[in-house]
Amino acid sequence: MKNWDDLRFCLALERFSTMTAAAEHLGTNTATVSRRIEKITEELGQPLFIKHGQTWKPTTIAARLIAIAAQTEVFLSNAVAEELASEAHTKIRINAPTRILQSYLAPIVGDITKDLKAVTLIISMYPASLAFGETDIVLCTKKPDEGRLIRKKLGMIVWRTYCDAQFKNNLLGWADLMGENNETPGQDDLATYFDAPPMLCLEGLGLMRTCMRTTPVACRLPEQFAARQTGLVELDISTPQASEIWLSYHYTRRTDQVLRAIVDKISQIKQDFS
Repeated sequence: MKNWDDLRFCLALERFSTMTAAAEHLGTNTATVSRRIEKITEELGQPLFIKHGQTWKPTTIAARLIAIAAQTEVFLSNAVAEELASEAHTKIRINAPTRILQSYLAPIVGDITKDLKAVTLIISMYPASLAFGETDIVLCTKKPDEGRLIRKKLGMIVWRTYCDAQFKNNLLGWADLMGENNETPGQDDLATYFDAPPMLCLEGLGLMRTCMRTTPVACRLPEQFAARQTGLVELDISTPQASEIWLSYHYTRRTDQVLRAIVDKISQIKQDFS
């Protein structure tokens, strides 16, 4: 075997049993997993996996390679953990659109950092690349389709239409929550209802809420954000719609103990907006 990196494909297929699940774990696609397994099979001249129904089972030689891969993974993980333990402080960068930062991440920052005494979180709304090492964790509203990323679906943002209570019966138009290359779900309903373009185009939920206090406009807001505001009322002039929240990080960071701890915290903290 010339490429030791192929071992991780054997390990993933053994652990997850299907090529689709193995590909998801590795941050790649099913075709790549299949191609890498076939390549090793050709090099060794004997099958590595045998299909049983919808799952794949390792042969004896594959089991030997998988044992080596598992030992290597443990060694690397321990080495990274020891290195991190020797450092005085660690910085983890998180990038996400403003609407996710304000509606989803900001309310749980305290819980995330509570037990991380030697970590500084650097949170930014500006786009950054995982592939080029510009950031460590990215949150977004669409499932990342780049390769070599580990992805996790965190939940949903439900969008509804609101206005300040004092303007409920005398609205003059609507406001557009713009920016971040993500269209806010349901804004077309407002354009149709008022038969006009937006009176305001603003970026950021906080700025939008401030302007809504003095301007008779309707606006689409995440219900998670609206539930924490006072003086808002929901309007029935459009349909509630949902958008997903996805977390991703580069697969080369999968043994980073600090990053994984933060990912686990973000994934496990349950938000209650009732």
